[in-house]
Amino acid sequence: MWDTIERLWSDEVARAERLPEAVRRQRVHDEWSFVETPRHLVFVTDRIGLNGLVLKRRTG
Repeated sequence: MWDTIERLWSDEVARAERLPEAVRRQRVHDEWSFVETPRHLVFVTDRIGLNGLVLKRRTG
């Protein structure tokens, strides 16, 4: 599954690279811009991992 996610994301990055920078930074309906998306995904992934470690420590 991870290979599929990486391939799909790579396709989206290639598509976005053809767009002007202003479009990549544009927010639509108060959602993240394309440029903001990876940063937020990393933050959420790190947060989930950190919360998992904290909860594991408290219960284990």
